[in-house]
Amino acid sequence: MGLHGGGYDSRYFDAPGSSLLSRAAGAGFPALALTRPGHPADEESARRQPSFAEAAVIIAEAIADAWQRLGDERPGIVLLGHSIGGAIAVHIAAARTLTWPLLGLTVSGVGDVISSRAMEQFTLLPPRTAVDFPFEATRPVLFGPDWTLDDPALTGAADLPVTTPSADMLEMPAWTADLPRIAPAVEVPVQYVLAEFDGFWSVSEERVDAFGRLFSRAPFVDASLWRGAGHNIEHHRLGDAYVSAVLVFAERCAMERRRPATKSAQA
Repeated sequence: MGLHGGGYDSRYFDAPGSSLLSRAAGAGFPALALTRPGHPADEESARRQPSFAEAAVIIAEAIADAWQRLGDERPGIVLLGHSIGGAIAVHIAAARTLTWPLLGLTVSGVGDVISSRAMEQFTLLPPRTAVDFPFEATRPVLFGPDWTLDDPALTGAADLPVTTPSADMLEMPAWTADLPRIAPAVEVPVQYVLAEFDGFWSVSEERVDAFGRLFSRAPFVDASLWRGAGHNIEHHRLGDAYVSAVLVFAERCAMERRRPATKSAQA
């Protein structure tokens, strides 16, 4: 189940030339992506944009409906969140009231320290308004150098941006401050990827390790820094490799669900 970042909608995971949904389905993983509340934004909806915690409740209910209709004999759901969608996915995974089986959490495009450039941009945003980010304006922040890019995927992604509520971006600093409280409540496996050329976050091996350590109650955490990619990792040359890593993680999550509950049960 995919949750997109700011300035996009569910098409982020189904862009021509880099469709995670198609890759997943072809590998035998039924996959869905939701458009988060308030996207695309207009001035009226932007004034009523829910907080991350409020959006998490709304999305969890939508996933419950999808699970009821499509769950069948499947073991559960792996929640995939990118950027702001990743921040909200952490809220969902930390909830104690889910009515559907969560197998794992995989996030990219978020971190625990916002870059100075991104923080400056956030401070310039007006509150509770709809913001349009032209593709060329976001190119330096969302994508790595030319040598990291996949031209067909980038062409397909160029038509995806939508108007986004400024409240989402303005909440990110508060989310990073609250992350040490939220993350320890996550009790499923976690996959975390931060890209080398992510313009929104402070990027280093130390930051990746620090982020991963916050999920202290997860059965396992696979946290890594991916060199040679930018914030929108799916739309880079390493996009296929990243999707493969997500699908492998999903397999590991399903296997973890099969683990006996106690040592005596293993005997």
